[in-house]
Amino acid sequence: MVFLNAISLAQPTGLWQTVLFWLQGLVSNYAVAIIILTVFVRLCLVPFDFMNKYFSKKNARIQKQMKPELEKINAKYAGQRDIINQKTAELYRRHNFNVSGLCFTMILPMLLSIIVFTTVFSAVGTISRYESANQFLEVRQAYFAEYDIDVDSLLESETAMNRLAVVLDGKSDDEKATLLANAQASALAKYEETKDSFLWIDNIWLPDAAWTNPIMPYKTFIDNSDISTDDITEDEYNLVLESADAETRNSNGFFILVVLAVVTSYLSTAVNGWVTKASAKKKGLNMNQVSLGNTGKILMWILPVVIGLIILFYNAAFAIYSTMGSIVLLITNPIMTLFIDMLEFEAIEKEEDRTMAAYDRKRK
Repeated sequence: MVFLNAISLAQPTGLWQTVLFWLQGLVSNYAVAIIILTVFVRLCLVPFDFMNKYFSKKNARIQKQMKPELEKINAKYAGQRDIINQKTAELYRRHNFNVSGLCFTMILPMLLSIIVFTTVFSAVGTISRYESANQFLEVRQAYFAEYDIDVDSLLESETAMNRLAVVLDGKSDDEKATLLANAQASALAKYEETKDSFLWIDNIWLPDAAWTNPIMPYKTFIDNSDISTDDITEDEYNLVLESADAETRNSNGFFILVVLAVVTSYLSTAVNGWVTKASAKKKGLNMNQVSLGNTGKILMWILPVVIGLIILFYNAAFAIYSTMGSIVLLITNPIMTLFIDMLEFEAIEKEEDRTMAAYDRKRK
């Protein structure tokens, strides 16, 4: 029985992997496929984001309205926990305030966002490993084809380098030089044909960083692909990619995606506060009546830093997903905030009218 020493790769499976492979087949570019996927996913999450923002603001307003009454209850029935709980529950019912409902409307959108973020992060990672390996194997096949070596038909006891030594045995220096030049030209052409680049980024499976070479060093390639040291030796790897390494620039990017991701992530959150303040000022409302949320203010600063650090060391493909997601939020968040604020300001004005009416009745 004859065994072949071919290297085979299993295409990753999973929801996002399947969708991205399908989109890439349509548009022939992973970066564009990721952008399309991002826009679709973010738009699907808009209703949940709206629900979270609306109920968070509504319940924050109700809590502010109840605060004086809660303080009176705690002062009047100090030390009587059962009565305090009873009166608090009655107060909640009068104001239609539901603690469990508040938790649900806050947790569900957050949970969905976390699930989408982690699963897409993982999917991009598995596709990156697969495509990095697949690209090298195609370049390798083109390189050795110039020596009439079919790397997929090697016997179990053979390696491409051993077969190459046999082919070159007995050839003149001029013949060897011609074969080498042809092999390098074919490898470079195949690399240019199969590489996954986007705008200024030469290799989207590596970080958009000036210190990153688009051609991975051997150890980095082994650590970040589905190929092992048993499949490809360092000498073979360097030989196949020698011409591509010489012809490509030394930097894979210029940190542009890192900066864009940090700035757009910050703006997509900060714009909510700016819109709310502008709307409140236009309505002539006191900003103390409008809750911007301490949690939102903290996240506005922390989240962009975390995203920036992840993107700085992870591949540019995920950076495109993250940046595009923030851009979509930068468009949808102001629209949602304007609509929610319109509803909230109407509720505040009605509450003020009721308070004034009650005050006038007491005076009479």
